[in-house]
Amino acid sequence: MSVAKKLWLTYAWADNENSDVEFIAQEIECQSVTTLIDRHQLIAGQRLWQQIGDQISNPEKCDAWAFYVTENSLASEPCREELEYAVGRALQMRGGSFPVIGIFPTPLPSEILPASIRSRLYVCLTDDDWLERVRSGALGQTPQVSRQNIPPLHIGKYDHNGSTWIEARPRAGRWAPIILGVKMQNESVFAKLTHGPAGVPGGSGMAHISTGETHDNRVRIWQLNHNASPIEALHFVCKQFPIRFIVGNLQTAFVVDMEANGLGSITQVPMNSNWSAQYFAD
Repeated sequence: MSVAKKLWLTYAWADNENSDVEFIAQEIECQSVTTLIDRHQLIAGQRLWQQIGDQISNPEKCDAWAFYVTENSLASEPCREELEYAVGRALQMRGGSFPVIGIFPTPLPSEILPASIRSRLYVCLTDDDWLERVRSGALGQTPQVSRQNIPPLHIGKYDHNGSTWIEARPRAGRWAPIILGVKMQNESVFAKLTHGPAGVPGGSGMAHISTGETHDNRVRIWQLNHNASPIEALHFVCKQFPIRFIVGNLQTAFVVDMEANGLGSITQVPMNSNWSAQYFAD
């Protein structure tokens, strides 16, 4: 039977007034990692390593070290220096593979993190997978976290010259020609269709465009005789939100729902399907 790994968790007393640190320890314990709570102050002028060094340097007392630190603590340069010294001593005593994990309640500016922490694992409690990252870090394993499903196209929204613009491009491959469509009654919502470098507001100039509609007269179609690629994009002004449109090429396109505060949903559709009736019905 395997022996549970022991994680030594250091924190400042003030950070646990509402039992926040004890809750973190409780959750880590549920992941089969024995969590030893170590209440010590991170205060300028007091050597943190002198307080915790015996526990951290002894392999029989801990297998990993985590510290819970707030932005208030790291805002003090002497406190940052003291924490960095302790991390350095821990790695000197236990070797570079010794798990040292920083746990922070909120995202922190990287410039206030000691260099020794920036190069190692630090976890933010606002991340959905924080607990798995702490567990796997303490056990020396690869975290079992789900990757975000990233769509094969980029849709961006930005303000330029008093108008709201949308940028659309594939993340890989190319669209040639570029197809853009919207409900017939909404065709006046789009203006200034241009083509140009990705990330450059407003595109680079006029595009070669032809127009038409679907066989059921539901959707106005613009065909731009240009390429869209990871570095070249379609740019157009949108005057109304929320809006649903279709963008892509003659083989495959994407139905996009765009909200005033950003991207809604993206659905891939083959252009040879009855997509106009399914996605642009009255």
